[in-house]
Amino acid sequence: MISGYINVGKPRSSLDMFLEMLGFGVEPNGFTLSAVIKACSEIGVLKLGRCFHGVVMRRGFDLNQVISSALINMYGRNFESNDARRLFDEMPQPDAICWTSVISAFTRNDLYAEALAFFYSLQRNHGLMPDGFTFGTVLTACGNLGRLKQGKEVHANVITSGLCGNAVIESSLVDMYGKCGSVDVSRRVFDKMLVKNSVSWSALLGYTVKMEIWNMLLSCLGKCKRLIYTVMGLFFVLVQVWQL
Repeated sequence: MISGYINVGKPRSSLDMFLEMLGFGVEPNGFTLSAVIKACSEIGVLKLGRCFHGVVMRRGFDLNQVISSALINMYGRNFESNDARRLFDEMPQPDAICWTSVISAFTRNDLYAEALAFFYSLQRNHGLMPDGFTFGTVLTACGNLGRLKQGKEVHANVITSGLCGNAVIESSLVDMYGKCGSVDVSRRVFDKMLVKNSVSWSALLGYTVKMEIWNMLLSCLGKCKRLIYTVMGLFFVLVQVWQL
């Protein structure tokens, strides 16, 4: 039930359920603790999350990979990248999920160079296989740093890993190439996507506004007029541009 509430976007209800469980004298296990930590992460209640971190330590779950990954993610989402890094460094053998969590933590805190350094360390020194989310996060870092060469290298890794067609990766590729100035490549990647959702449209529209490519913008808007949330997102991008 606790995980179920999180999965349907009700993290506060999951915390209420957890407190109710404690009221009945039921002891939490590692899986339960990872779920409530995730709930704290989504709500943004860092103080409560730190309390659960203390519970994890006292109960001897600090070496649990799933819980550690949840804690790293919680600290990262709450702009505490130093705590996320410290927790990661204390792990004897972090798995690919933990690596992805700390890379994501760096990206969320605009520490894009650190995110790329971690990604290359993951590949060169540990032999762990990145997943779609990892690649998407790293491509975001490349785009924000304007590092086209590294972005192309990551794209090549995506192809060799057989992850072409992953919606998260493809949207990140559209964003990366656009931000790096390779507008034609970005548009080709976008046009080849089998499924175009609001995220992929937002990636395309976002850089067309910032780079003032108005003809492409109007063409895109004509094709995605039913995606109301995308258009709303574009409006906020326009506001930010006009305020510069």
